[in-house]
Amino acid sequence: MSRQKWQQRYADARLPQPPCWLLNTYSHWLPDRGYGLDVACGLGGNAMALARAGLTVDALDYADNAVDKLNDYARREQLSISAKWGDLESQGLNAERRYDVIVVSYYLHRPLLAQLADALAPGGLLFYQTFNSRRPALRGPSNPDFLLGEGELSRAYASLETLLHREDLDLRGPDHALQTGYIGRKPATIR
Repeated sequence: MSRQKWQQRYADARLPQPPCWLLNTYSHWLPDRGYGLDVACGLGGNAMALARAGLTVDALDYADNAVDKLNDYARREQLSISAKWGDLESQGLNAERRYDVIVVSYYLHRPLLAQLADALAPGGLLFYQTFNSRRPALRGPSNPDFLLGEGELSRAYASLETLLHREDLDLRGPDHALQTGYIGRKPATIR
């Protein structure tokens, strides 16, 4: 999607937005302090959930109007969120720190998968939710570049302890692609 299309997508959107299902459902696993990262944050529903849990949050997105809206909202609500524009597909993650929690929802750029694991602090959690290829969909992405293959996240994150891995999330109804939900934890110590 071009930058202009992303700008249009968020032009009239309102805040606050809810977090993804995975983060909302398993929010009891979140630490009550530390650093969080919301990758491809859009309007920051995940970032807001992390900040409300007590984390200091960095949020990245390609649409600068979404970033501006999120920063304005975070200031008004006194949430510890710093949203920034970033082109993850050409610049990569370039993590400023190690994160206790990283959340990715409805975004897939395979070259980032290893960078996400590297950006986790020891004991850090990765929440990842996006569409998969298990059910052809009338609605949702059809390009295989944006659909996870079966077991893809488990293989990509073999170095993490898998806490949850489901490939049967039917969150938007039978005419949409199924989704994968994955939560992994980086080992606290390297063996």
